[in-house]
Amino acid sequence: MRLGYGITILLLTVLAALGMLSTNIYLPAMPVIGQALHADAAGVQLTLTVYLAAFAAAQLIVGPLSDRYGRRPVLLAGLVLFIAGTAACLLAAGIATMIGGRMLQALGACAASVVGRAMARDLFEGAALGKALGLIMTGVAVAPGFGPLLGGVLQEAFGWRSAFAFVALVGAAVLAAVLAGISETRPAATVRPTAATIAGGYGLLLSTGAFLIPALATTAAIGALFAFFAASPAVFIEAFGLSPIGYGLVSAGTVFGVFAGGYAAPRLMRRAGAMPSIRIGLILVLGGAALLWLADRNGGDLAGAILALLVFLFGMGIVNPLAVAAALQPFPQRAGAASALIGALQMAGAAAGAALVSLLPLPAIEAMPAAMFAAALLGLIGAIRQPAAAAQTA
Repeated sequence: MRLGYGITILLLTVLAALGMLSTNIYLPAMPVIGQALHADAAGVQLTLTVYLAAFAAAQLIVGPLSDRYGRRPVLLAGLVLFIAGTAACLLAAGIATMIGGRMLQALGACAASVVGRAMARDLFEGAALGKALGLIMTGVAVAPGFGPLLGGVLQEAFGWRSAFAFVALVGAAVLAAVLAGISETRPAATVRPTAATIAGGYGLLLSTGAFLIPALATTAAIGALFAFFAASPAVFIEAFGLSPIGYGLVSAGTVFGVFAGGYAAPRLMRRAGAMPSIRIGLILVLGGAALLWLADRNGGDLAGAILALLVFLFGMGIVNPLAVAAALQPFPQRAGAASALIGALQMAGAAAGAALVSLLPLPAIEAMPAAMFAAALLGLIGAIRQPAAAAQTA
């Protein structure tokens, strides 16, 4: 690594956030994209579904590849794929091209996200790793808040293709920065897996409490977050009466809760330890979901809902970096595989949280906090029932 600490953290943050930014920056333009590409709503929705599926599945392959062949070549290949896929979306004349471009984009964003986390594990240890991942995961959590607002502004000013042009420029800038400033970070003693050892490695991770307990904590938190994403436009625009821009401003404003949680996380960890801090964060996530339910039940209390979201996101800002750090810490020789498995679990949690909102036989204003509460409760139960051996390792 040839960059200073601050630039290194910034670059690793952008790498980790590319996936979230690409997931939702184009969401405000989906109706317009359908009209422009002569596709129905199901076809346009498939561009998101394919992206999430490809992103989740690819993580299980990308991580071991980075352990075997090195972080830098896998990252460079991923960024090239990302730029190519984004360009295909930018130039798409039909929905099939858009779907194919989104798949390539997801594969590239996945490589950036997985390798970025593995590089953080390569470069930092202990409290320094928790601090670095706190900053990185805060950036990842902020991207979904600002993405729709940025996408909406770009669409109004320049049309729907401008969102993909912006993402392509970000990808090109990151590629240039990696080429100029990042050398190989994989430890020399890293296990170089074969197909057989990849499966065995994932089995080992999933059977180890030191990995599984914190990994499930961040999975639950992400599930709660995506339950919010799935229903919040309907809740805030239809139930609370906000305009789309007003909704975007609320989403952008509440990310300061994530900033505050990310700032507090390493300080809380130094005082209380990793797993107790993760439990505190999950309690805040749970409390935020309960407060949101009360705000919704109280005739649509917008101020109360925003306060509830700030509490929820403050807890998210604590849980995610500390849980990821706790899961990666015991496995320096399998950092790529561990990072990949965490990412796959998080995406599975995201899909489950979003699906739960639509499956609950409740209106969106009630289904959203109920799904958020259920996801957070599952994560908290798992963290409380943590085995003693896992606590010592984490």
